[in-house]
Amino acid sequence: MSERNDLLGSIANTIKDYRAGEIDEPTREHVDRWMKQFAEDVQIPLLRELDHVLKSTYRTKKYVSSFLEKLVKNKDLGL
Repeated sequence: MSERNDLLGSIANTIKDYRAGEIDEPTREHVDRWMKQFAEDVQIPLLRELDHVLKSTYRTKKYVSSFLEKLVKNKDLGL
């Protein structure tokens, strides 16, 4: 597989639960269509950076729900 295809798949996989049930699950093809709005010479660098940033900052719905549940139950917060 090419680096581009790997990055497209990685991004789609990272955000696969984004707005789950509201919109279709993101696919490699969806990310590719979105990426094609940018000049061809910047697409790979942009995909690399986007993949890196999303892996570092994107939180799944399951993660966020669990985090908020723990906050609500944390007696030290005095809620």
